[in-house]
Order: sequence, then structure tokens, then C-alpha cells
Amino acid sequence: MILAIYLWYQSFHKDNLPRLVLLFRYSNITYRPKKHYLPTYIIYKLALKMFDRLSGREQIEFTTDSEDLAKEYGEMTKKTFTILPIPHIPTFQHEDVTHQNSKQETTFVYMGEIREDKGYYLLPEAIRFVFSKNKMSKIRFIIQSNLRTYRGKQVIQAKKELLTSGKDVVMIDRILGINEYYDLMSQADAVLIPYRAGEYYGYYARTSGIFAEALALGKAVIIPRDTWMERQLSKYGGGGVTFEDNDPVSLGQAMLSFLEKKYDHKKRAVECAKKWVGYHNARSYVDILMDFARRCE
Repeated sequence: MILAIYLWYQSFHKDNLPRLVLLFRYSNITYRPKKHYLPTYIIYKLALKMFDRLSGREQIEFTTDSEDLAKEYGEMTKKTFTILPIPHIPTFQHEDVTHQNSKQETTFVYMGEIREDKGYYLLPEAIRFVFSKNKMSKIRFIIQSNLRTYRGKQVIQAKKELLTSGKDVVMIDRILGINEYYDLMSQADAVLIPYRAGEYYGYYARTSGIFAEALALGKAVIIPRDTWMERQLSKYGGGGVTFEDNDPVSLGQAMLSFLEKKYDHKKRAVECAKKWVGYHNARSYVDILMDFARRCE
């Protein structure tokens, strides 16, 4: 795709070049000791190097929404990558968590498409672990998951197990409308985002829309370690617990840890929301794009 854009751009006369903003949102490098010999790394590096050969009259901005991706792609080109805010700005009245009863039911919510890279297959064992260890709190799981295409035996089996998990595991097996989506997220005490951090899946560097929306709504999150999400949670002081990548027991332990300090996490999540949307909003996004346009005048 990058090479195709370069060749298309080269078809224009140098005095009539269009303005482009290229947004890179996926990791295409596998971080291994010998990564420079991997086909994906070589192909992307060669394609990006082609842009380095342009005359200097080009009007192209290279952008990403992740500091980690900016570093990753920056290794392959002399071009500077601008980091854009994530303009997910759902509107929701943040709940008052200061006077809530610690014995209230706790709701964990998982949302999104059934996919291996989203760690869906970790849920059945993690949920069984939580139910087996928890003796005090009333817990409910709401799993909203839709299957657009066949995603492998692992996730199909996980869905079958979840469907027979009992009355405290509520399954929503369809795509939600925007109002339904935010209504469901508003019910969460914590949002489960067990995405795979591993090098093949790329969430060590990739961003997550659900994570961004959860923080904007003042929701606590359960997320894997060594990911862009963990670094953002630390940066903005959000509420939540981390777990080991691809480990359902660690995921279950993270949920139990959340229960122990539930309202501390929820309070931090609400405080984090103000800082998060202070930068990650549509106005910040548009301001940067307008700055790009002014540079070309």
C-alpha cells in the first residue's frame, strides 16, 4: 500500500502535488533480535525510503496515534511522524463513586468483535477462575461479541463455553448501535480489554478505540502488560489492573485485584477522564490537521 501511494504521488507534476496526510495505525514490524531480516520490516523500510527520495517539494505529513508506532516507523525513514490525539469523545455523565456501597454488584464488560488478537478465547477460563476464587462479591459479566467472519477454532470454542457459563454471564451476540454501545459501557465497573500484546498481534504498540473510549468515559480497565494501553494508563493515572499477556489465570487474578480496591480504581478512572479528554478530543485533532494545511500555504 505504501509503495502504491508513492507511485501514485510520483504521477503528479512537481508543481501540482496534492496534500496528503498518511495515518499509520498498525504495527508491521515483529520485534525480535533479528527483526531487520524479516520480510515485513524489509518491505516497509524500502517503501518508506522511496519517500525519502522525493524532491523536497512534496506536501506529505506522516502521522500515527501511538508514540510506540512513531518510534517503530521512525527507524525506517528520515520522515518525522506526528502523533495525533485520538478523537473519541463520547459524552456521558461520570458516576459519583464516593459514597457507593462496596457490596454492590460488580459488572465486568467485554465489547467488540470475536477475534484471536483481542484475546476473546481467554475469557472462559478467566471467568471460571474468578467464580472459583471469589466468595464475597456479587459479580456479573456482560460479553458483547459479534462474529463477522470465521476466526478459528479457539474463539469459536470460547464462545460455546461462554454461552453455557450460567446466569451471571450475559451474552450479547450482535453488533450494537452507537447508543446501545455507550449504554453498555456505562454499565461497566471495569472494561475487559485482554488484547494480545505479543509481537505477532501488535498491541504492544497499537492503540485501542475501546480503551480510548473507556478512559474518556471514566471507566476502569483490565489490560495486558507491556502494551500501549498500559503506558497510557500509567501516563494519565487511570484506574485499572494489568495482567500477563495470553494468561487467563493472570487475567482472572487481575479482576480479583480490581475487586479488592474497586472504588479506588473507579475514583482514579473518573479523575483520569478529565485529563484524557483534555488532549484526546476532536478539537485537538482538527487543530493539528489545520496546522498541516497552514504549512502548505
